[in-house]
Amino acid sequence: MDLFNARFTIQAAYGIPSVILYFITVVFLFKNWKQFDTYFFRLYIAQFITNIWTYGNSFITLRLPQNTCQNCYLSEFFLSHSKNQTEDVILPLDVFYTLHFQFAFIQYSIITINCVNRFTMIFFPSEYQKIWQLATWPALFLSIFPWFYLTEEILFSKCYYEYVPTMDCYATKTSYAINRFYITDVHKTSFWSQYGALFISFGSDALTHSSPWVLIVFSSKARMCLLELFGFRKKKMIFTSIRSKASTEFFGAEVKFHSLEVVLKSLEIGSLVLEVTRSTPGQELQ
Repeated sequence: MDLFNARFTIQAAYGIPSVILYFITVVFLFKNWKQFDTYFFRLYIAQFITNIWTYGNSFITLRLPQNTCQNCYLSEFFLSHSKNQTEDVILPLDVFYTLHFQFAFIQYSIITINCVNRFTMIFFPSEYQKIWQLATWPALFLSIFPWFYLTEEILFSKCYYEYVPTMDCYATKTSYAINRFYITDVHKTSFWSQYGALFISFGSDALTHSSPWVLIVFSSKARMCLLELFGFRKKKMIFTSIRSKASTEFFGAEVKFHSLEVVLKSLEIGSLVLEVTRSTPGQELQ
């Protein structure tokens, strides 16, 4: 379990500061909302909500189970939520596991919307305000609510933890049946397949936690607001043109970055299916 413990420690080492920075960026956005009230930053806040929820929820559905061995401290808790356990179940795992998939899809959708937002800002600047004045709320609605319908079957299935001997850890599963033709079991295939799926969470974290770092690195105005928030700079009226310019100094980088997010998130969702499935026909989706 050294590998698992090391991974959990490393992920916590960069995850916790990133989450704190994420909250700080949202705080200074709200404190200076008159200057930052653009459609991009509205989408940024929507992405913040989904990313933070996804990150927190993943501790229940992925991170803690994957980092718990058969003799570890939390093993008894996961065994109490196994498939055949009907008593003393205190965790509504079906709800958390449904949200696990829902918010994954919501993340991908909002990333795509961000890409479209940056694209229209760069290539259609004269039409940008008109387009997003009409499109922002419908786009957010379509990025969120359809996935609740498409994942409801998991909500009404039996979700549980199961020990995986080949990995010496626990996995979250559901009794919801899916087409086995498309499934490969990473717990029963090659060494590299198993550990490729194991470490892909680092890529997922990089995409989840990167937004506040990208904002701070590429936006000098955001950096100045951050310094002012902690009293390192006297507040100056430097934002008069931010609404019209819409922080164009880092938009090009944002387009490329969000495009990369779409590609990697697509790979991630494929690995997510691999991580949570079993290969034996007629058995359950993990």
